[in-house]
Amino acid sequence: MRLLRGTESDTRRVAMLRGAALASFGVLGYQLWNLQIANGPGYRQRAEHNRLRQITTKPLRGLAYDRNGHQLVRNVPNFSVVIRPADLPEGGQALDDMLQRLSLALELGTETLAERIEAGRAHPYEPLRVQSYIGRRAALMLEEQRHLLPGVTILPTPIRHYPDGALLGHLIGYTSLIPADRLESLLLQQYERDDVIGRSGLEAVAEADLRGSPGRMQVEVDAVGRTVNVLDTLVEAQPGHTVILTVDTRLQEAATRFLQQTLDRTGALNGAAIAMVPQTGEILALVSLPSYDNNLFARGISPSDYQRLNEDPRRPLVNTAIAGQYPPGSTFKIVVAAAALEERVVHPDQKVICRGRIDLPSGHVFRDWLPSGHGPLAMVDAMAQSCDVYFYSVGGGWEPAGIRGLSTEKLGSYAQLFGFGTPVGLGLPGEEPGLIPTPAWKEHIKGEPWYLGDTYNISIGQGDLLATPLQVLNAMNVIANGGTLYRPQLVLEVRDAEGHPRQSFEPDAIRRVPVTARNLALIQQGLRQSITSPDGTTYAALKEHTLTIAGKTGTSEVSQTVRPHAWFVGYAPAHNPVISVVVFVQHGGEGSRVAAPVAADIMNVYVRDLAT
Repeated sequence: MRLLRGTESDTRRVAMLRGAALASFGVLGYQLWNLQIANGPGYRQRAEHNRLRQITTKPLRGLAYDRNGHQLVRNVPNFSVVIRPADLPEGGQALDDMLQRLSLALELGTETLAERIEAGRAHPYEPLRVQSYIGRRAALMLEEQRHLLPGVTILPTPIRHYPDGALLGHLIGYTSLIPADRLESLLLQQYERDDVIGRSGLEAVAEADLRGSPGRMQVEVDAVGRTVNVLDTLVEAQPGHTVILTVDTRLQEAATRFLQQTLDRTGALNGAAIAMVPQTGEILALVSLPSYDNNLFARGISPSDYQRLNEDPRRPLVNTAIAGQYPPGSTFKIVVAAAALEERVVHPDQKVICRGRIDLPSGHVFRDWLPSGHGPLAMVDAMAQSCDVYFYSVGGGWEPAGIRGLSTEKLGSYAQLFGFGTPVGLGLPGEEPGLIPTPAWKEHIKGEPWYLGDTYNISIGQGDLLATPLQVLNAMNVIANGGTLYRPQLVLEVRDAEGHPRQSFEPDAIRRVPVTARNLALIQQGLRQSITSPDGTTYAALKEHTLTIAGKTGTSEVSQTVRPHAWFVGYAPAHNPVISVVVFVQHGGEGSRVAAPVAADIMNVYVRDLAT
């Protein structure tokens, strides 16, 4: 009986063991089914992704040259630190140690590094650039510790170098990582989170040409995400195109030097100078002073450097040539003259007597810049002597002289035809439209009615009328070239990386301005006499110049407490112009004495030494 009871007990134990084994095998089988069948594809994909990856190969950004072959942009070897969040330690001491090593090598706080890494965890398999352009020393230091830095890769990353620095800072611009507010839209255009883009100047304008096309490679990685083998090149990266500019760096240097000397002499805050080919709209030089060295931004500008530039009262980050909006002063009289002649407000030989002022019945007095008056003047002499009373009369009308004047609508219409009141289309970021005030605008903005005095003020380029230096020069080009408004042109040609032409840019005529050749010739005559006639506004300043120049001064009043803005716009040679120039000096004083000599020197350098 004891033996039987023992046998039954053993049997129960065996049964229990069998049951436990079956249960274990059942659990194991379920787990195998779960791993291999239910979730197998996902785990296989993760495992394969941890071993095999497709990575992007960045293209080399395109270069830029001036019209004479002078290189304006280079790619200089450098390095950046890139992490893939999925390959980082999960946390704890291992992550803290890695952050500490990175912090020492990069001279960057661990909290800043942690914040950047945390921001990238939403996209764990995408590369995240945590520091750009670290230099050779830091790169070598990190490479020596790579076995202690899982998920961290040091990548060769060319940095943009601008040989001419501040000379072309505003014009060439700079690149940087994609800003947060543009990231989502650019991701849809096949950009990646760690790409750089052009942020200003040519770098932004020609982004599509300079960027190049990224490539793709299939690589094998180790347990910490480092590439150990390149398996296949799926797509070759294509370098960006080469952009040839219309700019002549030699003229840019001369214009910068002449303008800087004037700013130093007058103590003016800032200024601009632009030179163009009037028959095509090609930009030969575009200067805004003070400027900034775009190499500061290419390397990633420090907070202290950016604060210094941003808080400078001279506004070095603003491209005054295209973004400065100021009353154009008497340079605007070319538009009023064209409108008055075309609308037959006055005949070419009709004289208006200037006694130095116009007294309105309301009691308001509008004075000429010459208190004694100019006497009787027809159009050509009025243009040469820049008679305010004449342009008050033809712009707003003057009943005692029997002149009905242009309507406000006609003044605005002709201003638009000459390119005022809208961006001229150069394409550089920051270009401003200026302002052509109207009765509706004044009522809406100021809550005031329009008066005859408002029309008078516009007729001499004052009041609420605003223009950029580029708009003033583009309007003068209409007079210089015989009636065509061209879109300013900065890019001459685009070539591929091997130097083969891909796209050439022809002159882009916006419109033919409806002014007859006869009337244009009268304005041209007045512009020439402003320099050759002893009574001309620019005679004293330019009488020693042997170059035949035609042009118009402007002295735009701001208030009685500060000096006026100085303008000059003109072209040379007067009868067959190859260059047009505008010079603007903020609070510089009289245009004839301050701006005109700078413009004449720029034109002289080009015509005598550079034009071919």
